[in-house]
Amino acid sequence: MCGDNQGTQGNGGKGQSGGKYGYGYGRRAKERREAQQKKQAAADSASRAGSGSSAFDEYRAEAMRRLDREQKEFAAFMERQRQSRERADFDRFMAERKSPIIDI
Repeated sequence: MCGDNQGTQGNGGKGQSGGKYGYGYGRRAKERREAQQKKQAAADSASRAGSGSSAFDEYRAEAMRRLDREQKEFAAFMERQRQSRERADFDRFMAERKSPIIDI
């Protein structure tokens, strides 16, 4: 079976797109995020032209700042969740490692 390429990726067959659990922390996920950010930046620059109504432009600018702040807060929350999950996995591993091995 030397020609068999199955399982040679080294990460459980998830390809390059997902971390240990397939949550999308890999290279391809990063590329998708960067492409989305570029697309959003282009849309933002197009929307800065103004609508002609200063009241609406002010409202829209404040709404965009609020949404941007909420997006950053959510990203930080998700990062804390990921770290917590990884810490729990590590703690479980260490507890199992320290437990005595019972040979039946």
